[in-house]
Amino acid sequence: MIRKYRLKAPPAEARDAVMNGLLPILRSAEGFHAYWSVECTDGDIAGISIFETKALADAATDKTLSWVEANIRHLVVLPLEAMFGGEAYQLA
Repeated sequence: MIRKYRLKAPPAEARDAVMNGLLPILRSAEGFHAYWSVECTDGDIAGISIFETKALADAATDKTLSWVEANIRHLVVLPLEAMFGGEAYQLA
């Protein structure tokens, strides 16, 4: 799963919040394997998470959206953009 965070704040602020707040939640999710945060050339950041299956990645999406709403809504533009398996969509 790749999520793009369009930012309202400096990338470092959003990245630090994600790495310190969201990453521990993802690590505890079933089927989690890895996570990377990448600064995009347009100043936004992308989060790349690897799960065993699409179903497990989808289950983690609910946790991610809840965390974003509660913790960094003021830093990002919603809805988040996401891509899984070559298909792009928006997360409500």
